[in-house]
Amino acid sequence: MAKLLWKKTVEPGRSFHLAGCIIKKLGGVDRHSHDFPELFWIKSGVGFHCINTEIIPLSTGNVVFLRPSDSHTFKVDKDQQMELINLAFPIERISFYKNNYFSTNQKFPWLPSKDILPLMILLNAKQNVRISKELKDLSRSDYSILALDAFLLNLFSRFIKENKMSFSDSEIGPEWLSNAIEKIKSSSHIHKSNSDFMKMCHKSPEHVNRTVKKIYQLTTTDLVNKIKMDFAKSKLQLSNDSIVDIALSCGFNNLGNFYKIFKKSFGETPNSCRKKARSIL
Repeated sequence: MAKLLWKKTVEPGRSFHLAGCIIKKLGGVDRHSHDFPELFWIKSGVGFHCINTEIIPLSTGNVVFLRPSDSHTFKVDKDQQMELINLAFPIERISFYKNNYFSTNQKFPWLPSKDILPLMILLNAKQNVRISKELKDLSRSDYSILALDAFLLNLFSRFIKENKMSFSDSEIGPEWLSNAIEKIKSSSHIHKSNSDFMKMCHKSPEHVNRTVKKIYQLTTTDLVNKIKMDFAKSKLQLSNDSIVDIALSCGFNNLGNFYKIFKKSFGETPNSCRKKARSIL
């Protein structure tokens, strides 16, 4: 198995490597490892990631954060193809990002090597459009560390901190669960109940409960409430809607119950949250 070396991968004068690739059959990319980290985004198509000892399905919108210790290749079914964009960078940037931008209770995207699988997330349609544009802009940049940092810090901020349920708090999850979470997070479905969420999953309640517990270490009810509370907090900070209206929009007809769950989630009341957001420092 080949090991790709950074000094032989990056072009002279560039601080990162960015390239596109279309996978049409097994063998198009030989199994390999690296002495540098990378991430890749599935721009289109479906296929499989042969990663370490596992084979993981891939589809449009997946982003995978590969560690230097990972060995991998790709395969697709007959008459299928998969297009991906790959971004690689010097290994020393890993400690810089981790030490400067992630607290001890936040999951860093390049997981410890003791984990068999690297982290994988699934972007929604809007996020796919945005990352496509940003990668195109990156390809037109001067390939400096500044350009790399601008892209990755934007990725961290938007897809991790603003979308915690699909990144910081989760391991690799099935597509049916990711789709249900994206659906109930929308303003048109945020009022739906736990039983409605079960129906969105198109699986038995027992199977949903087991899967949610395994991935998030939460009950399904707690997961749905977390999604609702994150939505409510955003509305409190960014809108003029009354607390009663926000509670109702999240499906809480009992205002006392809404206050109780909100305070348990964030350690403060909805009133306090709004006041902080509107205070002038």
